[in-house]
Amino acid sequence: MTTAATARTDDRIQRDVLDELDWDAQVRGTDLRVVVHAGVVTLTGAVDSAAHTAGPDRRRRLADAAR
Repeated sequence: MTTAATARTDDRIQRDVLDELDWDAQVRGTDLRVVVHAGVVTLTGAVDSAAHTAGPDRRRRLADAAR
């Protein structure tokens, strides 16, 4: 018996990334735009410092790993 992996839609991936950004106290999700196309996540926007840039990058990697 095999188990088929359930592919997430772009909308679901976007929601998951936004949820992670909302959870991260160092990053305000409203400062970033999250676009997902064919499973590729693109973050655009501005953050205050280098410490803040680590948050979105870390979350992007987590979202990628969850696929």
